[in-house]
Amino acid sequence: MSVEPSCKLSIVAGMNVIKSEPKGVWGVEITKQNLRDILELHKKFGGKKWAFLGIMTEMAPVVDPEASRIFSTFHDEFQKHDAVACAFVVGGKVALKAQTQRHQNMSSAHNLIVNHFNDEKSALEWLKTFKEIM
Repeated sequence: MSVEPSCKLSIVAGMNVIKSEPKGVWGVEITKQNLRDILELHKKFGGKKWAFLGIMTEMAPVVDPEASRIFSTFHDEFQKHDAVACAFVVGGKVALKAQTQRHQNMSSAHNLIVNHFNDEKSALEWLKTFKEIM
């Protein structure tokens, strides 16, 4: 079953955190647009440190090699634009956790702290430990 790709982006109240809720099967164009949209939204933080919260539970694993390569650049771009952490909520989706880890490993964003969670509440609690984004 193929689900049209989409993504809801928002800012977590009281935190410099961009919350991303992707759905469906992703290809190259939506992946490129998503990165542009996230980087545009981060400007609302006025140059302050921020974090990314990806709620990946409704997203299919990325099968397009070029889309996967683009996703691996997200880490570099986030770090270059003052992000300090990425929290990925993958639930029980082992393939998505492995894929996000592979994207991190392919990047050169070694100062960006990445963690994976089963639920959003745990991810938010972890992000609250980064005082610079509060």
